[in-house]
Amino acid sequence: MIYGLMYLTKIEILFYAVAISFVIAHVLKVKWLQFKPFNCMPCLTGWIALALSIVALLPAATCVLQCAAGLFIGSIIEGLIMRYL
Repeated sequence: MIYGLMYLTKIEILFYAVAISFVIAHVLKVKWLQFKPFNCMPCLTGWIALALSIVALLPAATCVLQCAAGLFIGSIIEGLIMRYL
């Protein structure tokens, strides 16, 4: 079996995507010139999950599903942050 630049499972990709997007959006408070895909945590989580899936050489359908799962999980976490923090 041929692995990509890094071997990550699907759940690890989602955890890394949430962690990276949280740090960028809430800790560092990076504003990407007010571009929507990179300002909100759910969008950033989806894009990072897609990028990590491509780097890990997952099949194309799995990459798209990882992007959707990243958006969903990022939205849930953003809602929790808005509600309780």
